[in-house]
Amino acid sequence: MKTEFDNYLIEKGYKTFERSDLDSKYVENLFQKRFDDEIGKKYFITVKKWQPMDLKWIDEILGPSYEYTTQFYFGENNNPVNLDFFGGWNIEDAENKIEEIWKIGNFEYYEKWEDN
Repeated sequence: MKTEFDNYLIEKGYKTFERSDLDSKYVENLFQKRFDDEIGKKYFITVKKWQPMDLKWIDEILGPSYEYTTQFYFGENNNPVNLDFFGGWNIEDAENKIEEIWKIGNFEYYEKWEDN
């Protein structure tokens, strides 16, 4: 079921895509957005929308919940580093923190425009 937050993500430029067999069966939907600057593609942020959890023993339904994840590349061999932002983060704070970490971490570009 589409939520207001799903629509908000789409308005912010996130695109939906189908989950793969590697994703948990409890992931309801995925959203992704690419972040660029004048040099190239820096990173992608993927939003996982988790299905609501029915806590029958306390008669409560939680969710859906959202997690944010990104992958940076470091060093000569472009070694990957994953960062996961679990429940409790809002999208703006997660985007800002990811950008801050990317800048101070001296990470590589996903792809530079000159390489095209």
